Amino acid sequence: MMTENIISLESLRIKAQVCFELDKRKTSLRPCDTDLYPEVNIECFKDLRGYELGDTLEVDVVAMQSSNGRSYFYSY
Repeated sequence: MMTENIISLESLRIKAQVCFELDKRKTSLRPCDTDLYPEVNIECFKDLRGYELGDTLEVDVVAMQSSNGRSYFYSY
């Protein structure tokens, strides 16, 4: 069973870009500021079908860490 740990209870508002993850074969979000968040992914359950690839939007995220130690953002 996988467990997730919340790193921060405070949300951040960041700019994210709509992209396509080839390995997962799905549309997802990635942070626009790759200098500040170089390896961080955004888990998003928002329906992104209405957006074009490359569109930029602001999302509220919470920093999370998976059981394997990888950090990511969860967008709600």
